[in-house]
Amino acid sequence: MIKNNNKGHNFSISKRYTPIQLVVFILIFFSTLWAQGQTNKITAPKVYSTFDSIVGEQNMALYNGPIFKERFTGASDTHAYFLENNFLKGDIVFDGQPYFEQNLKYNVHLDELLITPKFNPTGLLVRLIKNKVKEFTINGHRFIRLPSTFRDGQQYGYLEVLESEEGDLLLKKYRKKSVQSRQESQVVTEYEESIDYILLYRGELFEANTKNQWSHVFVGQKKELRGFFKQNRIAFKTDKDTFFKLLFNKFVNPTEL
Repeated sequence: MIKNNNKGHNFSISKRYTPIQLVVFILIFFSTLWAQGQTNKITAPKVYSTFDSIVGEQNMALYNGPIFKERFTGASDTHAYFLENNFLKGDIVFDGQPYFEQNLKYNVHLDELLITPKFNPTGLLVRLIKNKVKEFTINGHRFIRLPSTFRDGQQYGYLEVLESEEGDLLLKKYRKKSVQSRQESQVVTEYEESIDYILLYRGELFEANTKNQWSHVFVGQKKELRGFFKQNRIAFKTDKDTFFKLLFNKFVNPTEL
């Protein structure tokens, strides 16, 4: 049974099963698991999704969180979300537990990850408790949560992982700034996106948008960095993701080249 708990505006799903019911559910789950295993097509997402569909969402801590209310932004061609203003299928590690094929929306403007129940959609948006989210993936884009801050005290929250090598990471931070304007009889909110690249290198975070910023990290390779930026200046202007991936693999993980 789904309940809307108005105290604190939390959305809570709860239902108690008898021991007999739980045994039956577990037996059905492992029977299904065995049947799938016979086809040699069993994967971790299929296992978890099968279990979730049998037991249901009633005991999922994933859906216990504050309700998120969307704000009407007027007739605008922009939105506050990553990729699109619709739910996208994604995976998440929440409170140490993996969940697969969930209905997710990442609000870039507020840096909040939102979810709606998978098997019993209600139209409600639940804001996931951020300090319990380790990582999530939407449409092939993997994000992690960084609780650390730079020296200036800025919190970076969720960042996309572009490249990784033995703990070193090339990260991409999305931001969307809201700008309001009055058009005819209504106030319209537009969102302007900006991107920052972050390097997690040897346990430290560095801004990594420019040649000078990379030179502060690789002090002894300034000449090589100047040559790389000069040789790949067109990619730097037209396709920064590819440019910084190549740069990462050349200076952080040279064995990839």
